[in-house]
Amino acid sequence: MSAELAVRQPAMSLDEVFAAAHALVAVNAAALPAARPETVLSALPSLEARRVDEIARYCLAVWRTARDNGISERAAAQVVARRDASLYPILSKAGKRGASALSYRNFVLWVNGQGKKVGLGRDSAGRPRTTPEAKLVLARDYQVGPRPRPGAAEWWRLFDLDYRTDKAPPLATCYMLACQAYRTKYPVHAAEDIPELHQVRYWIDHHADADELALARKGETWMVNNTLNHAERDWGMVVTNQCWIADNRQVDWFCQVPDGKGGVKAERPQVTLFIDGHSRAVLGFSLKVGAHNRITILQTLEGCIRACGNVPPEVVYVDNGKDYAAQGFLSPAVIEGHEHSVALALGLRVVFAIPYNAKAKLAENFYRLMATTFDRLFPSYSGASPDKKPGELSIVQAHPEGLPTVHQAEEFLRWWITRYNERPSRARHIRGQSPAALQEAARRQPLRPALSDDELARACRFPVPKAREVQRGGRITLDKVVFQGPALRSQRWIGEKVLVKVDTHDASRVYVHELDGTPIGEAERVRGLHPLLDAEEAGKVAARERRWLSQVRVRNTLATGGQAALTPAERLPMLEPGYQVGAPELAEVPAAAALPEPVADADLVRLLDEALYERPAETAEVSVQVVAPTAPVARESAAETTDLTAFLDGLAYGSGERCDDNHDEDGGLSHGDE
Repeated sequence: MSAELAVRQPAMSLDEVFAAAHALVAVNAAALPAARPETVLSALPSLEARRVDEIARYCLAVWRTARDNGISERAAAQVVARRDASLYPILSKAGKRGASALSYRNFVLWVNGQGKKVGLGRDSAGRPRTTPEAKLVLARDYQVGPRPRPGAAEWWRLFDLDYRTDKAPPLATCYMLACQAYRTKYPVHAAEDIPELHQVRYWIDHHADADELALARKGETWMVNNTLNHAERDWGMVVTNQCWIADNRQVDWFCQVPDGKGGVKAERPQVTLFIDGHSRAVLGFSLKVGAHNRITILQTLEGCIRACGNVPPEVVYVDNGKDYAAQGFLSPAVIEGHEHSVALALGLRVVFAIPYNAKAKLAENFYRLMATTFDRLFPSYSGASPDKKPGELSIVQAHPEGLPTVHQAEEFLRWWITRYNERPSRARHIRGQSPAALQEAARRQPLRPALSDDELARACRFPVPKAREVQRGGRITLDKVVFQGPALRSQRWIGEKVLVKVDTHDASRVYVHELDGTPIGEAERVRGLHPLLDAEEAGKVAARERRWLSQVRVRNTLATGGQAALTPAERLPMLEPGYQVGAPELAEVPAAAALPEPVADADLVRLLDEALYERPAETAEVSVQVVAPTAPVARESAAETTDLTAFLDGLAYGSGERCDDNHDEDGGLSHGDE
């Protein structure tokens, strides 16, 4: 029987043996998940491609060593592992716990394969195959493109409904909910429709789109701050004092302020400052308790310009807060078709930072330095966040009398800023120079012509965002406060709308302009009189009003030569040829009108006043409006000056007129009252 079998089944040649092995390899390969058609060796990741290349070189080196030295492949594998380990850096550490994977067992596995794992195979000479197609089978089942998800597509849809949300629930919770929902929706389903938990976790960790999951679970803000690239400004492209950056923040320490009850309390002040974009120098600052408004910012800007020799910058880079964008300050206020603002008066170009983006403002870097190197020097340091709050802060707040005052804190901050400006900067475009040195060099060669003190003061006057109408007596009303100016008493302006500008340093006067910005004059604050004013004082007020009317009448008389009161019959001789104006018709004018030369204008008005009126000014009974004297009013007291910010706030925010146009208070005298 065996002989018959030997005749029927002759011994196989070596080629037939390899052909049968290749057929077995093909059968085993068919049992594995098919690789995608576009899978090629060049598509492998670099690390995986080097690992496959080292395996092929190692198997070939073992075969050649065994053939050349007449030893077994087991012995050759040991020789190559000891001799040439440095040639295989990946395989020499690819074993368990970092051990070497260069062993005879792995050599047999890589060449012949085992079970469903396919090896390189051998050619007809027994040499391991190292063609690209053969190497590809050693890759860790790599395929180009996303790997299909295990389980049913409907199960994954239910899973994503819970997993891809910004609430970011745990994966195990989402897996449990998806399984319950799928079983409820499909009571009869295949076992492979629901993947195992470890399969889901592996697929999400290794094959899911990490950007999609991060956007869905962490939100767009997190993606912008952690993954997107940001454009970095090169401040070396501008020159010193070309662009100033403004911002404000609340400091992280306390100082003592009056509590209004005779004691003191602890408060955190706010600081507003301007920084030069190129030199990084702090040009000026203001420190006070309470929110900073546009008046504080404008005063700080004016102080910085004066510190730089009255030379304003070309550009200001500011925050998007309402105080910076206030109409009339950095944003133009459109008044009766004309645009007015402090920025236009100073010739500034305003650039607003990107909203809700701290990286877009250079001042944030300085504030970060200030928080770490200056705020921490105070015993009343409050910490930038609740977790950094010192334990002894409650004791400091309970005893505010030991805290520094706002003035002391301001002097301390000025000392620290001076040291900061004198210290060499680490910015790339400055190259070790100090901000103070760059500022000193820039002042010798300013970019713009310097303004005079008066020009700077006029440019920094805040325009009221609404035109005001001139009332009788040359009065204008701003938020229940009445102002009166001599230049406005003319009939040319009464009833007309004018532009009003406010000096942020003095609330006792305003400056009136035409709607196109042409100056008219000043108007001073009118102070009310006592309701029980005696007749003598009231007579003085009436005399001042009558004196103004007398001046108008005298100017009218001088303009007509005193002949305005003549009848037409009396004017007939004047029409004769050769008639000389003067003597006979003016003969009845009292001698007091004939004045020797020279006579001052004030004396002329007084003498003509006495000549043209029979009653002396002291006994005159005329109807007047009881108002304050028109003489210059002294600067307000400190208590009145403290209300400047609130007063200007009402103007700039358009609180509107809250007073009647006539402003005749009960009990006051108006024109026509006896």
